[in-house]
Amino acid sequence: MDDKLQTKKIALDGSIAVPTLCGTLGTEYQAKHIGSMLEPYADFAIKPSRGSGGEGILVITGRSKRLYRKADGTLLPPEEINYHLFNIISDM
Repeated sequence: MDDKLQTKKIALDGSIAVPTLCGTLGTEYQAKHIGSMLEPYADFAIKPSRGSGGEGILVITGRSKRLYRKADGTLLPPEEINYHLFNIISDM
């Protein structure tokens, strides 16, 4: 399926274990306030809702102070997370 949210719903309806959904965003305004949504989570993934062949997926495996640690160890400031989200929202 091309729609990740629909796929998650079908999996849950079929009692298939899936990762917790932290939330969804649809506007740049929501993306600007992502910090409060992500605050309880040390690790998470950001994915576009529509299939991109794996493009657009950002995996965060931890934090260091105010920075987010990518799976490859690179540290990103919150502004980079916002930029990534803006690109997804605008289909870039």
